[in-house]
Amino acid sequence: DYLVLGVGAEANLDLAAGAREHALAFNTLDDVRALEHRLQDIEDAYADDRGDTVSVAVVGGGPSGVELAATVSDRLQKSLGTGAVRVTLYVAGADLMESFAPEARDVARETLASKNIEVLYNHRVEEVVKATTGPSPSSSSEDAKEGGEDVYELRVQRQGEGESVRET
Repeated sequence: DYLVLGVGAEANLDLAAGAREHALAFNTLDDVRALEHRLQDIEDAYADDRGDTVSVAVVGGGPSGVELAATVSDRLQKSLGTGAVRVTLYVAGADLMESFAPEARDVARETLASKNIEVLYNHRVEEVVKATTGPSPSSSSEDAKEGGEDVYELRVQRQGEGESVRET
């Protein structure tokens, strides 16, 4: 059994266009259940057609985002295999958990690195859109599997740069 508590933070799905329609929040027990069902769908679909990499994007570098990225990575790597999973954590700021002690941030970075989670700092998600084509090898989507599964693109603004960059 696991108990995950995210205290003091709530996902604002209105900050990025399309997030309310295409993203999963992680605030309530119903949100956790929806995430559980989505992860099970991914695992079931992968079992039917091994070979594709499952890519998951987590947005938010606070404690809830860090914990969620680590937990999703652990689960999918255990059920699908280490090489079959790519988890990317998008962080709007220059560091994880910026209001926490430096030692806590160090532990978070080390934990994510040990789980092969890519962390993209200074990347603010501006838009979540349903992709019109199949996934690319560098996909950062809810599920990068063709054949009826949903594929999404994140459009992000890299801080300090004047242009938006599409991350698929």
